[in-house]
Amino acid sequence: MGEAGLSSIFGGAVVFKNDATGELFLGVWGARNASRFRRLIRTNMQTINFKDPPSARLVFWQAEEVRPRSVRK
Repeated sequence: MGEAGLSSIFGGAVVFKNDATGELFLGVWGARNASRFRRLIRTNMQTINFKDPPSARLVFWQAEEVRPRSVRK
């Protein structure tokens, strides 16, 4: 999916990378988006919730002016 895909689904995203460990930290804005994001990502990988930025380098940041409509399956 990549950063652009994540941003297009949630109306914005942020990616941090810890260069020492190689860990990636993904984030979205808003309580509803965060809940949806956690639900989608938990099925494929381990999750840790942060309210503040992790001690890692900012790799990608994008915010849309308008939140995209939700996709129903």
